[in-house]
Amino acid sequence: MAGFITGKFLFGIFAFLTIQFGTCLSKMLEENLRISAFNLRMFGDARAENTDVVEILAKIIRRYDISILQEIRDKDGSAFKLLMNEINGNTDEYASDLSQRLGTSHIKEEYAVVYRKDTVRLDDTYQYPDPDYDYFERPPFSVKVHLKTADELDEMAIIAIHTKPTEAVEEIDKLVDVSKNTSDYWNGLKNILIAGDLNAGCSYVTTKEMKIISLRKDKRYSWLIGDDVDTTTSGSDCAYDRFVASGDQLKAAIVPGSAREFKFEEEYNLSEKQMKEVSDHYPIELEIRGR
Repeated sequence: MAGFITGKFLFGIFAFLTIQFGTCLSKMLEENLRISAFNLRMFGDARAENTDVVEILAKIIRRYDISILQEIRDKDGSAFKLLMNEINGNTDEYASDLSQRLGTSHIKEEYAVVYRKDTVRLDDTYQYPDPDYDYFERPPFSVKVHLKTADELDEMAIIAIHTKPTEAVEEIDKLVDVSKNTSDYWNGLKNILIAGDLNAGCSYVTTKEMKIISLRKDKRYSWLIGDDVDTTTSGSDCAYDRFVASGDQLKAAIVPGSAREFKFEEEYNLSEKQMKEVSDHYPIELEIRGR
């Protein structure tokens, strides 16, 4: 009988420790910071009127501590304000900043950063100087952020970019110079993440062209989304959206295997029609190791 009681007691302790360890492990995983880049597909007044789409977009963005958003076509800011209101609900959890409206045609776009205020502090922004649009259709917009809950990475820069499809090779090639320029602007900051719709695949950037692009050849830069990943929700199979990381601290802080596309239709049980109404792109995401 004593042996039975002892065994039962030990089993109880084991079960208790297992639960506690699982809870602690879950908490540790929850403390990782999530970063995304997401092409919202022509987000302006017309799409903001679709309340179902806005609700799903907000739900996606709330997954992340930092979201780099592209294709905001919102002349007066009302559509983006509506989206931010949906993201926050009755809270003040998320804040945002926008680039200037960019583009060589009558169709202008803005980049946006949306960030969770209890885990991220936005320290500064920087618009890459290309006033005559000599190099980019939508010149890159950069943010410097302080990561409040990251393990060994206090600050980093994120360069938002949405290349012109027909000029993708040239624009991607130029991003090495943009990265250096951004680093110099912030006194030699090394930890930089390039994020966005690079149109880096299929007919816009062929396998042969990829091999000669400076950003690809330069060993300082790590491409975190593979060429075989489909980041589109359409019938194509193209790795348009990418993360490209530089800086030893940043690379070490990224959770291995965390860079991927987020298939939101599976997570939220959407039909194909609903999925395509949300965007023609998947968000891409990665995790920074938390404390």
